[in-house]
Amino acid sequence: MSVETETPNVATAVTAVQVRQGEEGAFTGWLTQLNKTIATFPGLLVDEGTTNVIQGSNTELSPQDMVTEIITVSVKPGMEEAYRDWVDRVRQVEARFPGYQGLQLQLPIPGLQDDWVSLLRFDTSEHLNAWLESDARRDALQEVEPFIERREQQVATAFSGWFTFGDAPGQAPPNWKQSMIVLLTLYPIVMLEQMFLNPLLHSLGMAEAIFIGNLLSVAATGFLLIPLALRAFEWWLLPGPNDSPRVEAAGIALVIAGYALSIAVFAWLT
Repeated sequence: MSVETETPNVATAVTAVQVRQGEEGAFTGWLTQLNKTIATFPGLLVDEGTTNVIQGSNTELSPQDMVTEIITVSVKPGMEEAYRDWVDRVRQVEARFPGYQGLQLQLPIPGLQDDWVSLLRFDTSEHLNAWLESDARRDALQEVEPFIERREQQVATAFSGWFTFGDAPGQAPPNWKQSMIVLLTLYPIVMLEQMFLNPLLHSLGMAEAIFIGNLLSVAATGFLLIPLALRAFEWWLLPGPNDSPRVEAAGIALVIAGYALSIAVFAWLT
C-alpha cells in the first residue's frame, strides 16, 4: 500500500551502530536523547524511528569486516504481523549457521519508505553463501510467499556493482577475491595508459591528465574487463558447496600467474 505525501524531495538517513556487549541500555538512553535533539531541527518528517539491538554479534568484527545482504520486501496489506512472525522464525534458523552476525529489520516509514528492509550480516561471503544456498532458506522463502508481493535482494561488498551474477542473485565473492580480480584487470589498463595515453596528455595540467586517465581506466575496467573476468573466473569466485579445495587453490594460482604474465609482458615492452 502506497502512501502519498506532499513532500516531493525527502532525505532518509539509516544508521547502523555496533554497540559493545552489555552497553545496550546506555546506548538506548543516549539514542533517546539524540532523537529529542534531532526533533528540534526544522524539516523532520517523522519523529519516531526504529531501533534494533542485535544480540550475540561478534564484537571483534567491525561492520567493514562483515558482508551484508540487503533484502527489500513489499508486504501484502493485512499480512504485516504474519511477516514479522516469519522474520522472527527465520532469524532463529539463521543463527544456527556459522558466521551469523545478526538480522536487523527496518519497518516501513509512512510517506518515506513503504517497503520492509532487512540487513542480514555474516562474517564472510562464504558463510553468507552457505545460508543462501541452503535448503533451510529455500523452505523459508516458500513459506513467506503468501505474505509478500515483491522481494529484492543485494549483497553489499567492496565492489558490489561490478561483481554481480545473473544466475546467482544475491551472492557475491569474498572481498579478497574481488580485489585480486580488480588488480588483474586494472594493472594492464594503467600500464597501457602510461605507455600511450600519458604522452598525449603532456600539454595538460596534472589534475586534468590524471582525471582523464582515471576516467578511462575505471570505464575500461568496470565495463569491459571485469565482465570478461567474471565469465572466466565464475567457477572460482562462486564455487559450489561440494567443490574441492583444489578449486580454490587453482583459482588463486591462475590469478597469480596472470599477474606474473602481465608484469613480464610490460617489462619486455618497456
